[in-house]
Amino acid sequence: MIRALLLVAIAAGAAQAEPSKPVVPRAIKEKLDSAKKHFDLQEYAAAEEDLKAVYLINADPQVLYAIAQAQRMNNDCEHAIVSYRSFLRASPRKEQAKLAEDNIATCEAAEKQRAEDRARADAAEAARREAAQRDAARAQQPPPPARPFEPPPPHRSPAGKLLLFSGMPIAGIGVALAALGQHRIAAVNDAAFYDDYVAAQRDAAGGKTLRTAGFVVAGAGVALIVGGVIALVTGGASETSVATRWHLDATGVAIAW
Repeated sequence: MIRALLLVAIAAGAAQAEPSKPVVPRAIKEKLDSAKKHFDLQEYAAAEEDLKAVYLINADPQVLYAIAQAQRMNNDCEHAIVSYRSFLRASPRKEQAKLAEDNIATCEAAEKQRAEDRARADAAEAARREAAQRDAARAQQPPPPARPFEPPPPHRSPAGKLLLFSGMPIAGIGVALAALGQHRIAAVNDAAFYDDYVAAQRDAAGGKTLRTAGFVVAGAGVALIVGGVIALVTGGASETSVATRWHLDATGVAIAW
């Protein structure tokens, strides 16, 4: 359709210029044929170049309109608007002027939408870059210092106190009994007379028993003391004999026994 209109318009112009030869020049016809083929193949940029070559040979307003159409279809509304307005300055027929004005309005709406889309895309890209910069800044910050290991306060076992304070007097009693028995045994060597010696011998037999009992009692007291000390030192671990405490910090795991 565009090619037909252009051929008619250009032929009319040629007829006015040369009444004896009302034909379209060959160069123009070839370019118009090429432009039509590019239009059919939706190769609008190539069609625009062919039409511009035609316009340089014959500056017909109809060629401007065709150029504007190629630019609009190629999503080049910025230049299409300029071409449509150049066409309107040639005072075309009313129906052609209406088509050009409608296409200008279409292009202006498309340009506005495109500008809004670009603004949104730019804002999104700026936000993405800002977020990336914040993440990079956070990644460069040193990690917070590790909290130093603080062992829990010792737990004093009531059982340990009981064993300790029970064992001390028992051990003391045992030592006293052993000392008394030893004293009776040593009295044999201190007897000055025979009767005293015989009596000391009888006491020495009981002293040995008393000394042995004292050792046993003292040993029991010492065992109670040792058990109480162990209970106090270990903090009275409830289920395990060894209390293990874990502490996790930035450098690893520390184990306190």
